[in-house]
Amino acid sequence: MSRRTFVRLEIAILLAIVALTGAGIPSQTFAAIFWAIYYYLLVGWALFLARVLPHVEIDWFGLGMTLACLTGLIWGLHFFCVWLHREMTQRKSLHEQSAAQEQPASRTWRVRTTLSILGIVLLMFVAGIAVVGSIHQLVWLRTRP
Repeated sequence: MSRRTFVRLEIAILLAIVALTGAGIPSQTFAAIFWAIYYYLLVGWALFLARVLPHVEIDWFGLGMTLACLTGLIWGLHFFCVWLHREMTQRKSLHEQSAAQEQPASRTWRVRTTLSILGIVLLMFVAGIAVVGSIHQLVWLRTRP
């Protein structure tokens, strides 16, 4: 099924639901239509993947470059955070330490914390791309002939 045919089918289903709600149809028929739409919303992504995945080609160079850049980003961010944590801990301990007290044992920066920070940043990046894509799609639907 082509994209244009699928979009027309979606629009026809939505218009039918709107028309049927005001036409006084039996509740069983309306429930069947509702559950059919619910099924396609729930399982539609799997149907899409089954249709599209056989035609997908992986760009191995791009995947390798992505993994190399991500590894470098993790490594650089971790060592920057270790340095920053160590410097902040030392300055805090020097500021609060008196001559008679021992230096308190400082916690070390963990890789898990670095990965958490990176995960949050990547999640915000993906969310931003999703918002831009959604707005682009809405504008396209609004302005298409």
